Amino acid sequence: MSVLDEVGGYLTLQSVVGTTSGFTLVKSWLPDSTALQNKVVALTQTAGRTPTPPRLELDYPGIQVLVRGEPMTKTATAYADAETQMTAVYLALHGFGPGYLPSTSGASRYYVMITANHLPALMHVDQANRPVLFCNLTATRSRT
Repeated sequence: MSVLDEVGGYLTLQSVVGTTSGFTLVKSWLPDSTALQNKVVALTQTAGRTPTPPRLELDYPGIQVLVRGEPMTKTATAYADAETQMTAVYLALHGFGPGYLPSTSGASRYYVMITANHLPALMHVDQANRPVLFCNLTATRSRT
């Protein structure tokens, strides 16, 4: 199972994304479209760290979390709402481990730890005036 499926399943199970939070989860990229709702949490896989030699059986995949909020012209709390959502994702993931990510999509790999590379921050405001926040994390997990 991919790191995006495992992390996405965990965030869904924890109600950090989905109907309870009001934020839709997408994996692999953040659609820049008005066809999809404004409130989105996107998970993308990044390069991560240098893998260990095969005998150690550990990988270090990178994960980028993007949170897009409502247009700031629509509501005065659009940025604060996106920031609150990013904080919820950050708190759910940063420091997780050791253990298996409880997931809606089946068994996951063993995670030694997931750590944030930095605090969440504003990436940009898109053309529809929606704030996009980001945080990069690195997972230490078993290869099997």
